[in-house]
Amino acid sequence: MPDKNRHLLEAKLRRKLSKALRLESSWGKPFGEFIDLVQRNRMSAFLFGGTVRDLLLHGASAAPRDLDIVVDYGSFNIFLGSFPLEQMSRNRFGGIKGKFNTVEIDIWPLRKTWAFERGYREEATFRALPSTTFFNLDAIVAELAPAKGRPRRVYEYGFFEGVLERKIDYNLEETEFPELNTVRGFVLAQRTGFHFSNRICRFMYDLYFKRRHTHFEEVQHKHYKRIRVAQEVIDYNMDELRRILNVNPSSTFLPRFPRQIQEEFWFEPEPLCFEWAGVGA
Repeated sequence: MPDKNRHLLEAKLRRKLSKALRLESSWGKPFGEFIDLVQRNRMSAFLFGGTVRDLLLHGASAAPRDLDIVVDYGSFNIFLGSFPLEQMSRNRFGGIKGKFNTVEIDIWPLRKTWAFERGYREEATFRALPSTTFFNLDAIVAELAPAKGRPRRVYEYGFFEGVLERKIDYNLEETEFPELNTVRGFVLAQRTGFHFSNRICRFMYDLYFKRRHTHFEEVQHKHYKRIRVAQEVIDYNMDELRRILNVNPSSTFLPRFPRQIQEEFWFEPEPLCFEWAGVGA
């Protein structure tokens, strides 16, 4: 991936995030108080994963419905005594889940991240945090409220490459939730129009045809509380994936979805002038 394209994409993300977090923005209104508390308490807090991805690709036209925030232990203790979350409960990361101004927030200590705790990644740092995600399109973190005069820290692990190449891949194959990650792969493909890498194809093929894990609507009910991709759509695509891999075991795969459920999802205006054909606004 040419460095120029990567730097252009990162610069665009930084601009969008700074714009989104202004008090007058759709993000700033519900989160202004939250961000102010982070800054005043000098908390090390990073937005994690899908929120950052969606900001880059969707823009900040609407406030996010939920936020994943990772902090160091000192900041987590400050958070527990400072933030008036409603309906607070423990989440599966050893952190806290609750509501702040009607928005769901998951916040947990850096070292409680699953891949760090299990030893799949040795160095528990914010720089290494993106490498703990299953999907490359989640492998991005951005500092929520940097100290005044200091640039916002942004770390990634294959994220910009995935966006530029329109590719859904995995970073860390080890996962406690292979069925959910298969569903999430289809959800990402439906929203982005991106293709599956050969590695993701092999992962799904093994789960679907060898281990016979096929009840994906039940998984969606438990995780999303609704059906995002119908079972028949997944079944159709898995049959197509098998056919393609039988012809070429090294192939990638572009899933197909009914037109009526295809979500619009791509770059906003303000082209980046990428050097590669087919990449841009």
